[in-house]
Amino acid sequence: MSNEKNSVIQSEEVMEISARQAVLAAVKFYHEVSSSEKKGSLEEVENKGDGYWYITLGFTTNYLIPSQKEYRVFKVNAVNENVESMKLRES
Repeated sequence: MSNEKNSVIQSEEVMEISARQAVLAAVKFYHEVSSSEKKGSLEEVENKGDGYWYITLGFTTNYLIPSQKEYRVFKVNAVNENVESMKLRES
């Protein structure tokens, strides 16, 4: 009986969130922790197969020079949508 139970537990697959859900989680997190009203643009979405989505958002730092941006990389848990970290990326 215990072998049967173990095989059922091992065969269950964990459902990962979609890239869209990960992006929305990153945007929501940024607005919750930042006092900035900046709107970010989606720059990169990556899943390295390690259980996380890596979402890069770009924020214009000088509205007179729109190409001048700062980039933030969000590490989003691919199972529960928790944002594990937010880091500045070197341009």
